[in-house]
Amino acid sequence: MLAALGCAPAPELLTEGQLSAALAVAEEVDTTRLTDDVAMLVEAHAADPGEVVSPWDRPHKRRGGEATLLAAFAKLGVDFKIEDHSGEGWEVHNIVVEFPGATRPDEVVLVTAHYDVWYQGADDNSSGVAVLLELARALIGKQHARTIRIVAFDAEEVGLIGSARYFRRHTEDDVRLVINMDSVGFASSEAGSQVAPPGFTLPEVGDFIVLMANDVAAREALIMGQLAGALPEPLALQGAVGSDDHRSPGTGDFHRSDHSQAWAQGTPGLFLTDTTNFRNEHYHTETDLPDTLDYGFLTQVGQLVVAGAWAMAEEAE
Repeated sequence: MLAALGCAPAPELLTEGQLSAALAVAEEVDTTRLTDDVAMLVEAHAADPGEVVSPWDRPHKRRGGEATLLAAFAKLGVDFKIEDHSGEGWEVHNIVVEFPGATRPDEVVLVTAHYDVWYQGADDNSSGVAVLLELARALIGKQHARTIRIVAFDAEEVGLIGSARYFRRHTEDDVRLVINMDSVGFASSEAGSQVAPPGFTLPEVGDFIVLMANDVAAREALIMGQLAGALPEPLALQGAVGSDDHRSPGTGDFHRSDHSQAWAQGTPGLFLTDTTNFRNEHYHTETDLPDTLDYGFLTQVGQLVVAGAWAMAEEAE
């Protein structure tokens, strides 16, 4: 069963003070930096020959993006580590940056995006990785109650391998919420630019972000809706909450990213996407390039993610 966010019961959401605090942190998201970071990541992918992985007949690229992302975190001066899962078979390097909580460090808000791509991967998923960098910048020097952990997953495009191994290794972590981004920078104001997955109804103009939640993240999904409407330029959001782990024929299209591994464990999880191939004709092609993105839209998504991560990290016990 699915429920539109607007049809769900309205539990207590953020107070005015909590809302203002989250939005103040989100103001640090910068359009020029997002634009530059997408270009930087795409340039790295373009220079990486990648490898053709059976059964896909296109270049899968990881290591150029990995090196570039590590250099970006190093330049920011934040602590990072590579979680090497290569001993489990496929070579996998997940990149982790952690901002410890001041009063409840064992409680974790996990913000994720995958860095591996097909071809150059501007929208899928340099857009999401660029938001991770903005989140890291926004958190430097600040204190929040819960730990905020940023994870850039490897090997998403070849079967969610990086996130599957991450969640298997971290079963004992007290993860209060996962916020996953996959392709969040493509928007269109043209009529007919949006189609819907089977079983769904969406507006015909692709100028919104989709947010999917499992039922244990229903309240957090509503908070994200509250934040989206309160941004300096409100972000149009289409959201739905599904029961349990979304394992139903009607939600299969929304399992195509790393949050699916959290849902499978019953961990509260949110998925943000511009709907990829249901909107973006460049999805998984060599034309997924920086000049196809809408950086105003990407800025709004970045503000929402930063505000959401901050609000969830400051949530009362």
